[in-house]
Order: sequence, then C-alpha cells, then structure tokens
Amino acid sequence: GDPTALYISAKKGDGRAELLETVASRVALDVHRVTLTFDASDEKTQARIARLYRHARVHAHVTADGTVTIEADVPRRLLPQLQPGAGDQVEQP
Repeated sequence: GDPTALYISAKKGDGRAELLETVASRVALDVHRVTLTFDASDEKTQARIARLYRHARVHAHVTADGTVTIEADVPRRLLPQLQPGAGDQVEQP
C-alpha cells in the first residue's frame, strides 16, 4: 500500500485525529517569508497586525519612527489578502 495513505473509519471515526494532524502539517508547509511595514498612525494597522499574528508565524516585530515592521512566514493562500493600506509595504524575498 501507499505509505502516505491514511485509513479512516466512516462508521466509527477512527483515524480522524491522524487525518486532521496530517492535513494541518501539510498546509503549514505552504508558507512564504515576507517583511511587512505598516504605518502605525493608520487606524486599520492593529487589525492587520492581529490578523497576521492569527494566521502567520511571526519571526520579528519592530516598532520605530511611526512604523511597525514584521517579518513572518505567511500561508500562501493569505498573501493576496495582505494588500497594503496607504503607507504600508510588503516585501517578498
């Protein structure tokens, strides 16, 4: 059989936890490292940063001179939703 196959019982639900763990680990691998710079005076900045912390793995967070700069691994599916606001920047290596 296929070594990556998972066996699940539709009747008893056996194997469901393993399936969820496997899917979560595979989805987590599909990330892109980005550096985002936010305008700290923009009222929407806190909501954007909170969303980033909820959905990404933040590696660095620096606040200086009216800006907030965050380096994070962001799931690729969320990259289109990180459209910068006025004064914000997204850098991708």
